[in-house]
Amino acid sequence: MKEDSFFLPLFIKETLYLFHKEANIYANVSEEVPTLLASESNLQEQTMQNLPFLVLHEEAMPLPPPLEELLGNILKAIRIPLNQIEKRSLGDFQPIMAKERTFILIFSSSSIPKLFSSLEKNKTRALTQDTQVLFSDALAELSNDKTKKMALWTELKRVFT
Repeated sequence: MKEDSFFLPLFIKETLYLFHKEANIYANVSEEVPTLLASESNLQEQTMQNLPFLVLHEEAMPLPPPLEELLGNILKAIRIPLNQIEKRSLGDFQPIMAKERTFILIFSSSSIPKLFSSLEKNKTRALTQDTQVLFSDALAELSNDKTKKMALWTELKRVFT
C-alpha cells in the first residue's frame, strides 16, 4: 500500500484521502444526488429570477478593467445596485435570458440578437409589459466618444429619473 501511495501524486493531482478502515462512502448516494441536482437547478432559477437587470455587451467576458469601470459608472449613475445585474456577452445570449427582466441594456456597435432587431440606438422600448430594453453603442465606443456618451446619458436620465 505504501508503494502505491508514493506514485499516486504523479497520476492524480487532486487531494486524496486514504481510508485505513473499510468505509461505506456510497451509502444513500442514489437518494441524495437527485435532491442535490434539483436544489442546484432551483438555485440557478432563483438567481435568474432575482436579477432584474441584464446587461449585454459585445466585448468578451470578463470585461477589460477600463470598460468594467465605465459600465460600473453608468449603472451607479442610474442607481442600479451592482448585485441586481447579470452581465453577459452578446454571443452568449439566449432568448430565454430576457424572461422576467425589468430592464435589458445592450451595448453593441454591430448586430444584435433578432429579438431586439427593431430597436433604435438610445431609445428605450418595451419588450414586454414588464421589460424595457435600451440599445446603445459598444462600451469601447462610448469610452472614446463624448457625443455617444451624452446620447446614452440623456436617455438613461429620461427613463430612470
